[in-house]
Amino acid sequence: MHIVRWRIDRVETKFRDCVGRPLVSQPFEVKDQDKVNLQELRLMVHPNLGLDVSGLTMKEQKARYEALINEGPLTGAVKLKVVNSFGDRLNITFNLFVGNHKEGPLRHDFADRIIHGCEFNCNWLKEFENGSLTVGVEILGVNEDVAPVGGPPPGL
Repeated sequence: MHIVRWRIDRVETKFRDCVGRPLVSQPFEVKDQDKVNLQELRLMVHPNLGLDVSGLTMKEQKARYEALINEGPLTGAVKLKVVNSFGDRLNITFNLFVGNHKEGPLRHDFADRIIHGCEFNCNWLKEFENGSLTVGVEILGVNEDVAPVGGPPPGL
C-alpha cells in the first residue's frame, strides 16, 4: 500500500480563492521496485457550496462560502487524477481520505477516464487542525485482477 498525504495549509483562504473550481495538489508519483510506477498524479479537492451555484456571481459564491466556513457544515469531494497515459488499461484500487474519514476501496480504470473520486459528507470543519486540512490517497493495487463484486452466480 502506498499512502500520499496532502496537508493544505491556510485551507480557508485557499478554498475561498478557488471558489467555483477545484483546489489541485502539486504532481506526485507512486513507485516501488516491483510493479507500481505511477507518475504525474494529483489530488483534487472540491468544496461543496450547496445546490446549484452556477447562476450565482463570484461575489455571491464567496459569500455562500463564508457562511459555510462560519456556520458549517462544509462538505465536498476528493478526486484522484492520473495525467499520464498508460495504454488501454490502468485499473487502480484506492481509498481517499479527508482528515480521519476514509472512503473506499474505489476501483477505476484511469485509461478510460483520468479523474475519479467520491463525495465526503462529513463536516470538513471538524477535520481542520491549526488552519490546515489533510487529504490523501492510499493506493491499494494497480492492474490487479480481482474477482467481480458479489462473487459467483448462485448455484455455481
